[in-house]
Amino acid sequence: MIGEPLARGGIYQTEENVYLFLDMHHAATDGSAYQIFFRDLAKAYRGEALDLDTYYSYLAREERLKGSEKHEKARNYYAETYENETWCVSIRPNIHARATGVEYFQIPTVISQEMMAAFESRSGVSRNSFAVAMCLLTIAKIEQENNVMLNWVFHDRTDKIKQNAFGCIYRNIPVGLQMDSLSTLGEVMEVIQARSNESIANSCYEWSILNDNTFVNDMLMLVYETSSIMSSGGIKDLGGKSAEIEAHRDAAIRSMAVQIMDTPQAIVTILAFSPNIYTSEKKNLVVNEMDKIVRRMLDADDPSRLPVKEILS
Repeated sequence: MIGEPLARGGIYQTEENVYLFLDMHHAATDGSAYQIFFRDLAKAYRGEALDLDTYYSYLAREERLKGSEKHEKARNYYAETYENETWCVSIRPNIHARATGVEYFQIPTVISQEMMAAFESRSGVSRNSFAVAMCLLTIAKIEQENNVMLNWVFHDRTDKIKQNAFGCIYRNIPVGLQMDSLSTLGEVMEVIQARSNESIANSCYEWSILNDNTFVNDMLMLVYETSSIMSSGGIKDLGGKSAEIEAHRDAAIRSMAVQIMDTPQAIVTILAFSPNIYTSEKKNLVVNEMDKIVRRMLDADDPSRLPVKEILS
């Protein structure tokens, strides 16, 4: 990245088609910002006026928050909630090596929209909380730890300035559980919802970034992607098609991440490992154990009463 542009593009015309190639670094944009770009691209193509980009307004507002009473209150919240305990924040690597590349695994269970809607109806919690729970329970099961935590990526397009800001503005939301205080899945979900809401309310202080130690003790990153975030929106409005092109050399970003792909057809869970710091046995163990936990949660007639010990057995 050093010395290279954060965004590159090119237009190539063949006898059959015109191709637009885009390469944008994650430091410059996020999934939600791509939708703004594609929307404005379609407007520009049609000769329509573009909405004013509000990214610098967003940055200015963030700068004003630093040192404010709200910022200090948020810092105190994280200190009181998480800093008096030691946390297991991911699936621990079991090979001492430099992290390079990315290797992807899909858990076998593909969740239909009907299955997820039924779980939400039975449990009264969101699919985001379901995803956080399955990841935290997997960490607790495999690492045999009581205090478990992850970093949930919150897209944070919550007001007009953020909704029209082309840039990377997602929030890192730490969510931690102390398993010995929770006996049922209902209690797990209740704490996850409370911690998630509290962290969003205090997200002006980037606690998880300040406490992250990449490839040494970095938090498992959970990204929940919906169809609207994955869509190329405006491009389709012009009759075009989009496709992702695989990088010729995947760079390691974290020790491990989980990506949930929520499409109209089904919900798919992808695990991303930095491959040379985990043995094949441990990677397969994580995939299999997470799959078991997902099935047990989905199969529960009354999720609120499902014992945690039964989920982790």
